[in-house]
Amino acid sequence: MKTKNSPLQLEETVTSFVQKKFTIGVILPLTEGNRSELFFKTVEPLCNLGFKISVLAVGDQASQEQCYELSQKFPGNFELLESIPVNRDKVIGKSQIILFTSSPEKSLIKELSRKGVVPVMPYDDKLIEFASFDVQQEQGNCFLYNPDNLWECLATAIRAYENFKFPYDWGNLRKNLKKVFEA
Repeated sequence: MKTKNSPLQLEETVTSFVQKKFTIGVILPLTEGNRSELFFKTVEPLCNLGFKISVLAVGDQASQEQCYELSQKFPGNFELLESIPVNRDKVIGKSQIILFTSSPEKSLIKELSRKGVVPVMPYDDKLIEFASFDVQQEQGNCFLYNPDNLWECLATAIRAYENFKFPYDWGNLRKNLKKVFEA
């Protein structure tokens, strides 16, 4: 006879998804104009899966309050840092990817490439030199998603982690990102 999983059993099953240290950083202001609602709908499932999220505390009042609540709900997975330059560098330094809910400036992407951090960002016609990584073709230099689709954003962050687990593929991705700025 089958029995339902207890909440504890279910949590143990879900959190076992992330087997290798992987931190998702967020450094742009969380505001309505920057699609903060997309971040908040995506971050809770990511924390439940065992991802570490490191966020700079910058944005509108409602976003600040939601971030604080998440830091209380997920103390081992959601880190909220005061928005000062040293903490910005700390978030970038510990993250494997930086999640953008709106398009970043190219200069910021260049900074990430120098530090070996991969951007996960929405498709943007202004950033045509960036293409989603295709492991079979060993092409692409970031991870792109449709910002109007919550599930695609979530799946893209998970896909980044899946690629991260393979050092050869992750190395190619990071090299491809650096090549964008060598020209």
